[in-house]
Amino acid sequence: DIPALPIVTGQELTDRLLALCGRDESAVQYVADRPGHDRRYSVDCSKLRGLGWAPAHDFEEGLARTVAVLTVLLAGAFWFTTQPAPPEARPPSEP
Repeated sequence: DIPALPIVTGQELTDRLLALCGRDESAVQYVADRPGHDRRYSVDCSKLRGLGWAPAHDFEEGLARTVAVLTVLLAGAFWFTTQPAPPEARPPSEP
């Protein structure tokens, strides 16, 4: 794993994802924490940065790009039905 900055809470990430997906808080189903559930995940990327690595996108842009790609891929679930996939979900090689 390579860490993303800035550090955000689970709720902040949820809020950003909801906004990117055009959904509101009613789309969230809260559940009780699992016993032994980690409160925070942390990865140190100082060695990577020391080798000259830097992220290609900032957190907000990367999150938005990820949501956009997943939206198209999930629209591809049409490929598993008898309905033809909508044009925006078809691979470039399909007419």
